[in-house]
Amino acid sequence: MSLRFLGLSLFFFIAISTVGKGQARFEATTDAKEIVSGNFFEVRFTLYDANGSNFSPPDFRPFTVVSGPNRSISTTSINGNVSHETSISYTLLAEKPGRWRVNPASISVKGKLYSTQAITIEVIESGKQKDLGNPGQEIFLVASVSDSVAFVGQQVLLDYTIYTTKNVESYNLLKESVYEGFFVEEIKRFNPRAVREVINGIQYTSKIIKRVALFPQQTGIIEIDPMMVQIGVEIEGSRPRSSFFFRRDLQYQNLGSNGLKLEVKSLPDGAPESFSGAVGKYEVNTNMGGTDLTTDDAFMLRLIIRGNGDEKRVSPPALQFPENFEAYPPRSVRDNSQETLGEINHVKEIEYLAVAKKPGHYTIQPEFSYFDTDSLKYISLYPQPIHLNISQGNQKGGANINTDIAGLKDIHPWYPSLGTSLSMQAFFVKPWIWPILALPVLGMIFLYFQKKKKENGPSISNAEKKRREADLVAKKRLSEAEKAKTESDSTLFYRSISTALFGYVCHKLEIPLADLTKQNAEQKLNLAGASSDQIETFMSLVKTCELALFAGQGDQGKMEETYEKASALIVDLETSLQH
Repeated sequence: MSLRFLGLSLFFFIAISTVGKGQARFEATTDAKEIVSGNFFEVRFTLYDANGSNFSPPDFRPFTVVSGPNRSISTTSINGNVSHETSISYTLLAEKPGRWRVNPASISVKGKLYSTQAITIEVIESGKQKDLGNPGQEIFLVASVSDSVAFVGQQVLLDYTIYTTKNVESYNLLKESVYEGFFVEEIKRFNPRAVREVINGIQYTSKIIKRVALFPQQTGIIEIDPMMVQIGVEIEGSRPRSSFFFRRDLQYQNLGSNGLKLEVKSLPDGAPESFSGAVGKYEVNTNMGGTDLTTDDAFMLRLIIRGNGDEKRVSPPALQFPENFEAYPPRSVRDNSQETLGEINHVKEIEYLAVAKKPGHYTIQPEFSYFDTDSLKYISLYPQPIHLNISQGNQKGGANINTDIAGLKDIHPWYPSLGTSLSMQAFFVKPWIWPILALPVLGMIFLYFQKKKKENGPSISNAEKKRREADLVAKKRLSEAEKAKTESDSTLFYRSISTALFGYVCHKLEIPLADLTKQNAEQKLNLAGASSDQIETFMSLVKTCELALFAGQGDQGKMEETYEKASALIVDLETSLQH
């Protein structure tokens, strides 16, 4: 067994040779929260975007390991970022009823030890009843929220989960609530794995089919109407049809979820002065310019606010400057949101500008407050205080502020002069001024004749013009790979080639980034009219990159050949595809 784990550790070490843009994570998942004794379930340990070594699995007792460790690797591209996963899974047999704990597994990443969370599995004795769910139903749909009581501006996750004892092949949304009283954002990146659960003595397979983030906009009891879906269930004993997709016969039926009521409360009194509307979980960081300045300089500070509340309700917090400072209105320089770990998170970056009127030593203490939905209290965050050393400048009228940077537009009236001064008249009398004034006219004449010459010269064929444009596309896509090739950085090179190919196909064929996979790209290329040679070259290049990144088979001597193939493929696709 020790040799097996030694080989497993070696696999983790060589499987991923690049670290993605995301932070390294090591997680444990299972396909069963509850299971009837005598059945099997799976535990999976997944390392995201990192090199790993010295993998140490937990002691699985009292479960029996019947299969594993089973290795798998995968690559995904989301919003243009390619991420990599390495997984080890075990199939376990549950025989002893009770509530059991699968302890954390560990792995080393660059000398730092990462551990998974523990997993709890409840093994239920066969025939034992549990008062949950809808008794006797083979398939049902459940709507559930992360919080039944919430506050205005708080993020509440709403999940629609199918529970089934049959093989559900498909589902289509028929009707959805309008979510009146909420600001709504659909979440597409949540855990898609099916999980087994025991309800009323029956073992179901459950899977979340839809998740939305709700942000309450008003107080009171808000009702959420049921969602209706149509599902296709495989008919038992049916044979595959003689068609291209070999699909089995399906029986369709409609399902409706339960309705929900959410109690929304207003925020309590006692908010600090620095509270500007943030509700949920938040953190704040600072970024600033220099601290040794003069009265001619403007001091710049940026507050970077990250959290999971309603971003529209978070206003720039007031920043208290010393009395001898002239402060400009704050402005937002970044405001975006993204899905992280199954919920919506947003980032706001607020810029503050101020000018010291007098020299001296000053201290500025940024402060940001939010209402914490776990502790139900207002929490104030205080980044490190900022110490400024201001010396006397040269300008007596104050600092020269770049109004574009400050986001200000000062408009002053313009008064035309009633005549030309004597000094100006003498200026135009000087003989050398006229050739200088004639230069713009001569330049315009030169450009006119150059244009005529180009129009009368030999024309470039449309095919050649398209080929040149395709070359520019290929060079732009592969610029990072070309730089890595020049620097003999094989890891960065193959990662850049992979990102360039997936990014090009995604852009060219309008594939949603969340749906981009090797198989999907291959199908879309075929439907768009790509030749079999082009598709084969694409899949071969992707495989080459995966072997280089995951299996340590990157050959610096083949980088030139790989680069030329990738460039030629992009040029061919750009000139041949009509999409």
